[in-house]
This record gives sequence, C-alpha cells and structure tokens, in this order.
Amino acid sequence: MRCYSARWRDAVRMDSFFVMIIESRKSRRTEGSTLFTSLGLLCIVAIALGALVKGVQQESRMTERMIVWKAALPIAEAGVDEALAHLNSTFTLQTNGWTYDNASGTYRKQRILAEGHFEVAIATNTPPTIRSTGWVRAPLQTNYISRSVEVETKIRRSAGIEVKEDIDCGSTGILDSFDSSDPNYSTDKQYDPAKAKDNCRLCTISGAKQAVDVGSRKVYGRIAMGAGGVPGIGNRGKVGSTEWINQGNTSGKIEPGRLSDNFTAKFPPVVAPFTSGLKPASGKVGGVSYEYIFGTGDYSVDKFTLVGFQKALVSGNARVYVSDTMSTTASATIVIEPGAKLELYCAAKSVSIGGQGFLNLAGTAETLQIFALPSVTTLSFQGSSDMIGVIYAPDSNVKVAGSSVFIGHIKARSADVSGNSTFHADEALGTPIYVLASWKEL
Repeated sequence: MRCYSARWRDAVRMDSFFVMIIESRKSRRTEGSTLFTSLGLLCIVAIALGALVKGVQQESRMTERMIVWKAALPIAEAGVDEALAHLNSTFTLQTNGWTYDNASGTYRKQRILAEGHFEVAIATNTPPTIRSTGWVRAPLQTNYISRSVEVETKIRRSAGIEVKEDIDCGSTGILDSFDSSDPNYSTDKQYDPAKAKDNCRLCTISGAKQAVDVGSRKVYGRIAMGAGGVPGIGNRGKVGSTEWINQGNTSGKIEPGRLSDNFTAKFPPVVAPFTSGLKPASGKVGGVSYEYIFGTGDYSVDKFTLVGFQKALVSGNARVYVSDTMSTTASATIVIEPGAKLELYCAAKSVSIGGQGFLNLAGTAETLQIFALPSVTTLSFQGSSDMIGVIYAPDSNVKVAGSSVFIGHIKARSADVSGNSTFHADEALGTPIYVLASWKEL
C-alpha cells in the first residue's frame, strides 16, 4: 500500500513536470509570436511614417514650387511696369538703359530684384508690344521657374489743358474736344461742332484747393488733379459727358467718375534746337506787303514785332527762334498759308499776341507750335482771330483772353482762359501716354 502511494506520488510529480515543460514551451511560443507580431507592426508603422514623411516633404516641395511659380508672375509684370514708365518718359529708351537688339528688332533690358529677375523687350511697332519674363529660383535647386506675359499697348492722349499749378476757366463758354486724326470726329481735320466729343481734360499736378476753377463753364470732359485736389465750380458750371451736361439738374456739379486726384505729368524745359539761323526777307507776295517772310528753313530774329496793319507770312516749313521780343498789336497778323507750318521758339521774357494774332489758314493745330523757353514768364493771346495751335510753355503763365476760339492743346506752368473764348481740345495732339490695351500669359 505504501509502495503504491509512492508510485502514485512519483507519477503525479512526473505529470506535473511534463505539464510545466509543456506550459513553459507554450509560454515561449506565445512570447515569440507576440514579439514577431510587434516587430511586424513596428515595420508597418515605420513604413507608414516614412511614406507620410515623404508625402509631407513632397507636398511641401510642391507648395514651395507653387509659391515660387506664383511669385514669377509679379516679377514679369514689374518688367511691364518699367517698360511703360520708360515709354512715357521724356528721355529716350537708350538713355534709360535699354539696349537695342538688331536680331529681334527690340529694345531689351534686364533687372535683378530681391526675389529674382526679369527680362523685358519692347518692340518697335507703333504702338509697341511689350514682352516680359519673370524668373525665380526653384526651391533647393539651381534652375529657375519662369512665367512670361505679352502686352499690347495703345496711345491715350491727354488733350486739353495741362499745368503744374492752376487753371482758371472763369467766365462763360464751353470746353470740349474733337480728333483731327479721325474723320468721324472732325471734318477735313478741323473742328466740327456736329462731331464734337466730351474728352477735354483740365489737368494739374497740384493738389491745392481750387487749383482748377471751372467757374461758369461747361466742360465736356473731365478734371484730373494732384493728390487731394478739390476743384472749384460755380453755380452754373458743369463738368461731364454730353448726356450728363444736357440734363437740367446738373448745374454746379461734376459728373461722378469725371474727377480724379492722382494726376502726374512731366514738364521738361524747352531747349531750342538752334539759336542762329537765316534772316527773314520782307516784301510783297500776291500784292500784299509783309514785314517778315518765312519759307522752309531755320530762322533767328532778335525782335519779332508787328504793329498797325503789318503782316508776317509763313509759306513753308519754318522754324523760328526769337531771342528778345515777340508781340503783335492793333490789326497786325501772322499768316500761315495752307500747306505751311510754323515752329516758334521764344526766349523773350514775355510774349504778347494781340490784333489779328495768328491767322492759321492751314486750319489744323499741328501746323502752329509755340515753345516757350524757361526765360519766358508770360504768354498772352488776345487776338481777335481764332488761335489754332499747340502751346508748350512749362515755365510760363498762359493767358487766353477775348472772345476768340482756341483750338489745340496747352501745356504750361499755369493757364487762364477766363474770357469768353471757347476751347476745343484736339485729341490727336495731346500728350501721348502709352497704356495697356491687352494682356496675356504666354
């Protein structure tokens, strides 16, 4: 019995031992499986994280590239802005640093900016085409990302009266415009009231209060002033389009959109192309006596004065330099024949045109151009004949009085058209300004 019990205990111990061995093996197998599973999961997580990081890096590079791509366009547009600024400059493109390329027939320029650089070309067609390319370095690379634009320009002319200081319109009468280069808005290149336009511009770079005083005038056009400028207008004055002015409730008002305060312009001084030249003859032409006869050529005179019924004749394309005195009085007349042209360069302290004044039989303002040098302080036009011409007097006060008609364009230090004269601005002769006509990305 004792022997049987001992065997039974030994069997139990043996069974327990085998159970322990089996359990131990099971435990090791479980731990190994768990470790393998964990390692697998770690590998999967690592791969996922790697893919995520790579995706983030790729997205970051794409974002940076997109930012650079977007930045290239403003740089290209900066090239267009510089081209327009230099086209509208009083200096030549070569003076402003542009190089002419014979191969392409364009003026070219490159400018380096903080963000990149642009290369821009101006074609020689009229009006010119501008093509500009902006370049920005690609992120973490040595190559560049570029975008190009092409711009067609058009010429807009500021026709009317442009001054540095003030414009006084004063009394009654109208100011309107026409276009001698367009038969739809002129007849034989001359003003026709049936074809009149409403683009007469009264412009000053001054922002002083009432630097433009409309008075009781009807201005078929618009007003442009310097920053903060506020014009003066009388109870009967009107400024705007033809339709707006013809309304009955617009007296003393300016049509919305017809007033701006961001006008800028350049007024370079006049430099005479010559100071000595031919001396004009005197005598009879067609039975009429003339004190001065100007044919085709360059002339210089100290005193250009006419009194009483004296006359001067321009029969060709004449350029005349006056160094001392310029005046006409009483019934004196300066006659410009059809087909002739006069360019008058005045260095006298003052210029006074009275009597019959200029009798421009050519009929267009382009055939009479008056340039006042810095020494001229005043130009006065009080003749009874219509004044058909262009006045450029950046350092002079220009006064147009009487009841005559002025046809053309005035650019001066200041202008007084306060008489009963009528002013018709010729849009074909105003200051040319190149502006955008169309824009496209290439």
